Amino acid sequence: MIFEQNYQILVEDFEADASMKLPAILRIFENVGNGHSELAGDGIFKAISSNQAWVLSEWWIEILKLPKYTDNITAATWSHDLSSLLWATRDYVLKIDGEICVKGMSKWIWFDLVQNKICKINTDILTGYKPEPTKLFGEQKFDKIVANNEILAQTSIFVRWSDFDFNGHVHNVNYLNYAIEALLANLQNKMDFKKIRISFKSPIVKKEEILAKLSIENEAYIVQICDKFDQIKALVKFE
Repeated sequence: MIFEQNYQILVEDFEADASMKLPAILRIFENVGNGHSELAGDGIFKAISSNQAWVLSEWWIEILKLPKYTDNITAATWSHDLSSLLWATRDYVLKIDGEICVKGMSKWIWFDLVQNKICKINTDILTGYKPEPTKLFGEQKFDKIVANNEILAQTSIFVRWSDFDFNGHVHNVNYLNYAIEALLANLQNKMDFKKIRISFKSPIVKKEEILAKLSIENEAYIVQICDKFDQIKALVKFE
């Protein structure tokens, strides 16, 4: 089942040149995914009440063209058949007048909120999603993001209460915001990236000072989001 929604234009989602901000893409994909889950009978609040829930572990975004403020934008998503009982994936697209301008994929794990551990996915959960055979990225898998130990710059960021979601974790889009802040603080060139990868390692669960460490690996910018003990919370890669 392919689930599709029209995008409601929001001024805060756009830059001064009227192009869509990168975090807005994640928010749109997230919300169309939530709409799909609700239709499949697997709404997020229903899952949490059962003490088990989907937890996002990876984002993969490829930008063909950034939408503009005046564009007619739609978003669509669909899930894939399971290739493992430990994780699931889904695809997303943004379209301008029916033409794909951004495509994405996310990876999810099924998590026991009481025992605080990953558990096997009950295949019955996917029945309502009606998985589709189409895979935008073919059989490509989420390869490991490797950061260079040579840190070019380090940006200190204080986590605010508004960064948290209803789970009590820093919301996934804010990790991209932190990484962009590190780039803006240390790079002069325009951030004209075509690919973004985010790998989540462990959640930030309290207001604290974090460090966004910038490095370059094979011409890609990589930002490590770390706590004050140097534990990596997420890795964000820009190409």
